[in-house]
Amino acid sequence: MLRSLPRALWRPLPLSRAFCMPTADFRERVGLTKIIAEVGHVKSSKELNTLVKAGMSAGYFDVGEATVKDIKARIEAFKEFNGIEVHWMSRRDSEWHTAFRDSPAAILDARNFGGEPSAITSAAFDSGADYIIVNAQDAMDTANDLSKLAKEAEKEKKIDKKSGGEGVSTPLVMLSLGEAERGQEKAMQYANGFVTNQSTSEEAFKKAKDLSLPIIRELSLSPNQTHLSVQDIKLIKSTISGTDACDGLLLKRPRALEQFSAEATAEWLSDAMDAAKFSDSDAPLFWPKAPSNMVWTNPGEQNHRSPMPELEVIARATVAVTGESAAGLIVALSRSGNLADLLSKYRPGVSIVVFTDRLKASQRLSIRRGVRTITIDHKDVEALSDYERPAEALQIAKDLEWLHAGDKVVMVIAGEDIDPALTEESVSMRVVTMSDFDGPLFV
Repeated sequence: MLRSLPRALWRPLPLSRAFCMPTADFRERVGLTKIIAEVGHVKSSKELNTLVKAGMSAGYFDVGEATVKDIKARIEAFKEFNGIEVHWMSRRDSEWHTAFRDSPAAILDARNFGGEPSAITSAAFDSGADYIIVNAQDAMDTANDLSKLAKEAEKEKKIDKKSGGEGVSTPLVMLSLGEAERGQEKAMQYANGFVTNQSTSEEAFKKAKDLSLPIIRELSLSPNQTHLSVQDIKLIKSTISGTDACDGLLLKRPRALEQFSAEATAEWLSDAMDAAKFSDSDAPLFWPKAPSNMVWTNPGEQNHRSPMPELEVIARATVAVTGESAAGLIVALSRSGNLADLLSKYRPGVSIVVFTDRLKASQRLSIRRGVRTITIDHKDVEALSDYERPAEALQIAKDLEWLHAGDKVVMVIAGEDIDPALTEESVSMRVVTMSDFDGPLFV
């Protein structure tokens, strides 16, 4: 009787689906923990391409190592690199198009700057840095200065958002949570992320975790080695296992690497990425459970509403569906990237692949745990219909070998990607199984 059914219904399930759990190698294909490395010595796009392929998610620039002018020039050179080129063929016009994956963020560390704070803030803004790390006493002034610079720039620059314009780019403030500082708790309200280290108190770390913003753990490794030592790798693994709230690791470059090529630095990064992937693959799957006060009540009675925004409710539910359905990947279409931020907040045990037409959103998301980005040109996105966009996104992920036949995926699409008249909160979600042929099977 089984053989009398259509082949699509009786073909054997892959082992990972039969046991209702994504395999560890599935997660290793994409990776979860982000690696941030010093790149002040890197000058060319070719070298950056090598480092990103080795596992670097963001570049780190320490203002204490050079003048403001030099740091600004280095970041500007870094920002010319948009990510690794991806060539994909649209099934609509059978033409090749170019996209970018894994666009790295530029992070400027202003903690060791001894001059006027406004000078380094202006340098961060003018160079296009994505994040600026400051101490607690400088957080409010930095945030206010950046806001003023943004308003001045908006007056001079007219942005057509309907044609894909992103508006004025403003660096986001990352707060350093070292030893207890005066005013640290108040400074948290100005932060869009945190940098922690071994001296960060448990109380400060818990407060940062509750805010659900990106948390980067700062690690100082062996200073005079071109390859990571066994102790360094153990430190990376234990940090990921012991502090599961960290989105990424900021690895200070060993001094000896300053005189070596990008290839030598890439080997060092690759070792760090392998250590992180090993710990990621052992991480337990996680999905949120709905509190009892968020379930439907009896007909005719007032239903309890969640105090969280609707977009976050959907993101939370998406992570829950991912765990319950044993999906191995989340694919999100989101122009602003806000949906991906919320998906990462609930820390799924699988990766999140985000498709967007805004390069700045991709770079900002590069430090979010488990998030990988594909930036497609706005004109290419506009040429696709509502049905074609998710299908093309899945095919690109499959061509990159981030998806294989038989993999189960949860796809979530923000309303702005479906119809310009819809708000971002108008979200659709579905579970998809990849077939042996081009395109997905929808279930």
